[in-house]
Amino acid sequence: MNCQKCGATIVAGHLYCDACGAEYQIVPDFEPELEHSIAETLSGLSEAIQGPKENQKDRGFEQKKSISVRKNGRMTLKWLIPCLLFSLAGIGIGMAAYQNTAGYLLKQAETAQSNEAWSEAAEWYEKLRLKEAGNLEWYLKEAEMYLYGGDVHKASELALLALEQDGQNAQAYIFLLDLYFEQEDYEKMNDLLAECQSEEILSDYSAYLALPPKTDYEEGAYEHILKVSLSAEDEGTIYYTLDGSTPDTQSLVYEEPIVMGNGKHRLRAVYVNTFGVSSSVLQVDYQIAAALPLAPVVLPESGTYDRAENIVLEVEEGTEVYYSLDGTFPTMESYRYQSPIPMPLGESSFTFAAYSGEGVAGEATTRDYLLNIKTGISEDEAGNLLVQELIKKGLLLDKNGALADYYGVHRYFYSYPIQVEDAHYYVFTEHYLEDEINRRTGSYYAVDVMQGSCFRLLTKEDGSYRLREV
Repeated sequence: MNCQKCGATIVAGHLYCDACGAEYQIVPDFEPELEHSIAETLSGLSEAIQGPKENQKDRGFEQKKSISVRKNGRMTLKWLIPCLLFSLAGIGIGMAAYQNTAGYLLKQAETAQSNEAWSEAAEWYEKLRLKEAGNLEWYLKEAEMYLYGGDVHKASELALLALEQDGQNAQAYIFLLDLYFEQEDYEKMNDLLAECQSEEILSDYSAYLALPPKTDYEEGAYEHILKVSLSAEDEGTIYYTLDGSTPDTQSLVYEEPIVMGNGKHRLRAVYVNTFGVSSSVLQVDYQIAAALPLAPVVLPESGTYDRAENIVLEVEEGTEVYYSLDGTFPTMESYRYQSPIPMPLGESSFTFAAYSGEGVAGEATTRDYLLNIKTGISEDEAGNLLVQELIKKGLLLDKNGALADYYGVHRYFYSYPIQVEDAHYYVFTEHYLEDEINRRTGSYYAVDVMQGSCFRLLTKEDGSYRLREV
């Protein structure tokens, strides 16, 4: 409502205009039917007092101090006054009753809302809510008014009351989810969505829901190695532990299937969505009793040797063998055994382990060797002799390995000794280097360990070696 004098919005509870100081002249709203009824009542009372106009001229009224009864038998004045008061009281009661109807309350609420008098509108909607407790629309309309007025706590409280009345009220869910979103309270959004059963709402707000990860293997006992995969309903990150501890964002990040070898395993995992909300913890227990790959059979046995030997393995079908040279247990990132390995000159140590197709290792086999062969020149001297021979044959331009037709250079790296017939040779691999390029050319050279004679080294189909002039 507005001030009749200046037009300023009337402030609820004030008797004078805050803008111009004029006294408010508030006239309550009436329905047309009620106004018509009041008019008829007042008109009837007027006739009762005055009598029909056409008969007043012919009547004579006695002027007495006390008038008891008129000749035509109408009511005396002393009864008309109480009757009038009674009728006016009835009108007041009717007005009060009307002002308590849902239609009147809604009209007042909508008027206050259109004037952006949020507090007043909330009060009218509250009266509607109390009058029609089963109509959840008024809970949410009142909550909306409080939200517009800045009272977020009261707004959320009313929407939650609506959900208490109807646990699947879609409007209440959406109101609260949007409210929490504006507050960036993603934890509350997740908690609310966890209780929601509406597929449509869950689909629309799925990014804000953090459900526990899922596995492709139920917990239990297995007689084979497991590769356990974890998955989540939406984008985000899965963290896991295998030591029984509670996973968090500092734990292992799931990126590929987790291999479960023999023994007991407790996998615990948590999903964290893109808004940083963590799910509850998934926990599964596995007990694995599977046959492991056999330890590789390696020849020759550990020992001291005075001639170059090849190290040969028997690889179990369905497995791959990896080896290390520093005494550590080999992983699938270590060297992979693919063909016989020439025994290195001097002392060496090999650790071999077979891995199943599921990536589980069996027991390791270790071999320690000492290769002592009689030499006349060192490995470095043999490398220098090889470069000199290649320069002499016109394959290199200088000792730096320069090439006639290429910008890069050739380098030669010692690999291992071999024995061809009764003689031993140092084996060198040829590399091409240019800026950051470093690749093998595929050429191998052999240098006699006693005389320094240089040869191209070729391999026959049966794996034996053949020497050719440079």
